[in-house]
Amino acid sequence: MVKNIMKITKIKYNGNPKLFARKYIENYGLTRAFDIFKFAKELGIEVLWTERLRTTDSKVAWGQLRYKNKTQPQIILSDEIVYENSIRFTLAHEIAHYLIDEKGTEDIAWKIKFMFDKKEAKYNTFAINLLIPNEDEYADNFSKMTISQLATHYQVPITMIELYNKWNGYKYKKQKGEMK
Repeated sequence: MVKNIMKITKIKYNGNPKLFARKYIENYGLTRAFDIFKFAKELGIEVLWTERLRTTDSKVAWGQLRYKNKTQPQIILSDEIVYENSIRFTLAHEIAHYLIDEKGTEDIAWKIKFMFDKKEAKYNTFAINLLIPNEDEYADNFSKMTISQLATHYQVPITMIELYNKWNGYKYKKQKGEMK
């Protein structure tokens, strides 16, 4: 949920994407499964869809931050993204580009490498922490849910739950009879 506000004011980036996401959560009362599209709109970002979003070297891209007339931020999402959780994460990731450095990205292709790329890590860190707004709730849920259940609960891709767990030291215990 996003508090009933007319416009979200940009906050100066503090150099730490996790704490930066927490500032937005605290300042605007964001809760689990808040409307990321409304959040973008309240930031003054226009969200558009395109049939195909490709990089200059013809790779598939899921999202891109651009500027219309050099001032109006636009996030273009590919309608090739099939899963709602991936849409939410991609939009949060592109919002991170806007909030952290305001530069329109040239071409960001979705690759496995993308999730672990150091250059993109701060945007992924911001996005996942924005979409998992309550760390205490997550810690409690971690002990009760599978990775798949956590991804469904927080409406984010499983790969991002795995990264969140890795970054925050969460480890699943081996179950009796589990294969190596």
